[in-house]
Amino acid sequence: MRETFRVRLIYFIPILASLLFGVLCAHLLIASSMVFPDVTPFPDTPIGSIGNAFYFVVLVAVGATFLLLLLRLKSYRLILIFTGFALTAVSFMLSTLYLSAVLLLLDIPSFEASLFGSTLISCLVCYAVFRERSKVLNFIVVFLGGATGAFLGWVIPTLSAILILCF
Repeated sequence: MRETFRVRLIYFIPILASLLFGVLCAHLLIASSMVFPDVTPFPDTPIGSIGNAFYFVVLVAVGATFLLLLLRLKSYRLILIFTGFALTAVSFMLSTLYLSAVLLLLDIPSFEASLFGSTLISCLVCYAVFRERSKVLNFIVVFLGGATGAFLGWVIPTLSAILILCF
């Protein structure tokens, strides 16, 4: 007899955790009043927003094609290295951003402390990715997703974000 999948509330816990962490990160960005440069190559006009959406979709498509090629070649070690590097780089950049926001809120203008904390967090993520491969990695991915969503929601103009989601 085949087992069928049944929806349970427990499956929504990672989604809820990511959303709650994203809200916390968004609150940090709002409260710290940090100013960010534009991450989109085109201005937020109707035509520019289409260009921004196309730009981000092409970036994702190139990354997905690269991963698909590695899957077809059965290069699981390269996939681990590629995704591990991406997770480590994103964790370093986001932890630098959010630690800077926390230090700004605490009125501690120390770039060195933010850099040291970010390096420590990135080393822990790197260890979790390449050595442990346990459930800790699942939590890292969930929290990085929430933090990335909050950051991109903060820096990508609204019309561009809507068109990215539509593509």
